[in-house]
Amino acid sequence: MDGKQILELSEIVKTYGNTTANDHINLSVFKGDVLGLVGANGAGKSTLMRIVSGVTKPDEGTITFNGEEIDLRSFLPALAGRMGIHVAYQELSLCGNLAVYENFYVELKTLFQGGGSWRKKAMDLAEKVLNEVFPDNGIDVRNELSSLSIAQQQMVEIARACADPNARLLILDEPTSSLPIEQTQQLLAYIRKKAKEGVTFIYITHRLFEIMSVTNRIYVLKNGQVVYNCFTTDTSEEELIHKMGDDSAAAEAAQPVDTAEDQYRESVVNPDVYVKCDSLNSAGLKDLSCEMYGGEIIGISGLEGNGQKDLIHAIFSSRGELKKRINRRGSVAYVTGDRKAEGNFPLWSIAENISITSLMRKKLLAVNSPGKVIEQSEGWYRRLKIKGESPGSPLMSLSGGNQQKVLIARALQSSADIIILDDPTRGVDVETKRQLYSVFQEAAGEGKLV
Repeated sequence: MDGKQILELSEIVKTYGNTTANDHINLSVFKGDVLGLVGANGAGKSTLMRIVSGVTKPDEGTITFNGEEIDLRSFLPALAGRMGIHVAYQELSLCGNLAVYENFYVELKTLFQGGGSWRKKAMDLAEKVLNEVFPDNGIDVRNELSSLSIAQQQMVEIARACADPNARLLILDEPTSSLPIEQTQQLLAYIRKKAKEGVTFIYITHRLFEIMSVTNRIYVLKNGQVVYNCFTTDTSEEELIHKMGDDSAAAEAAQPVDTAEDQYRESVVNPDVYVKCDSLNSAGLKDLSCEMYGGEIIGISGLEGNGQKDLIHAIFSSRGELKKRINRRGSVAYVTGDRKAEGNFPLWSIAENISITSLMRKKLLAVNSPGKVIEQSEGWYRRLKIKGESPGSPLMSLSGGNQQKVLIARALQSSADIIILDDPTRGVDVETKRQLYSVFQEAAGEGKLV
């Protein structure tokens, strides 16, 4: 940080219906800062950054960037990009039907004007930046984006935001939510390096150890307001949790927990619900055999691309040749790890998104009035503390973390015997993670296989 203020937000207000996403927010960022922005799901972090990047217009307030006040009436993402403001979004902003390098061109086409092939220039830039941020990433920039894993797509989203040589402010919204540990460490190292060169970052995450590791200043948002700001060296993870208003989580974090072995001893197996795989061979799986029963919570782990997703997809679909090798008893609900591509119905309400699986299991031509759908969803809406105006509100009015809660509520409301969860706590806050762990343990206690 060199003491020069690069961004100042003054009295920013943004409302959606009866919900105030940003309530008179004041925030200052200096050149070379790595500013951590933290808060519970729905605190207003992503809305504020959409305002800074020109995607959303505030109802009130002013923005000053690099010493000049921005005319918010004409402030759009293209102008923000020309000013050197770039964003890696939590909900990826990439085009799945384009090649990786074409996604770089769409965002930064002014860099490829002039003589020579724009395709060659875009390929070279994409490879250069991806290797700079994520060494040994294994991504072929000529491949269609949709062929990449969600982790690789997140790497592309981040690298594209970092690709402009004239970048002044990089906003990273939950950048590591799908990244393996190695790539997370690579990103943090890259941020430290670029900050020393004078590039400014705003870093949003629920992973507080990353906030403590990479930032120099922190702002805490709660219910759309700034409730605390400090230098990183003057605080701790426990204090940040307290400032976010999660006293119960802070207290629980300080308490010792039972070991996994003790918890396993206490579990009661339900033999009427199970998944048994016998010498399973398919894409990504080689001669895999396993048995899982109701009452258990099974963890499936490994480095990205080592068969975890192939296994859960095989268990969920269990069709064709797979059906001969997978013996499954019990109804199944699946929470995807890529809610944007596979999980959300973006034009539907929160209630409809929660209820769709349970409604599909009803008799053909059964009548389900909108009021009944909302009534059925209200229990899980309240229990998971989904922060929306009401269950009837549009799903896309929610923050990413609250959309994740909706997907989990859908699986739990379906009364399925087997619940498959692919990275279920992606993009959710500390309190919600603990709440979900408790819900999963209750499901296992009821004899379900998680």
